[in-house]
Amino acid sequence: MGQLVPPGPARVRVEQPESTVEGDADALGRFAVSGVRSGPGRLTMTPIDGGVTLRSQWTVF
Repeated sequence: MGQLVPPGPARVRVEQPESTVEGDADALGRFAVSGVRSGPGRLTMTPIDGGVTLRSQWTVF
């Protein structure tokens, strides 16, 4: 569960060493992605309107 700032609809991908799961952020930037395991990972956010894709640094969930 998280929220994008600035808010907006986007595709959110959680990349981990063993798997990748995806979900969608709503117009307020709120998202929830199921299937995320404890351990290292990073987020990739792609705005639905075709804006710039952003990728976080690796972190621990």
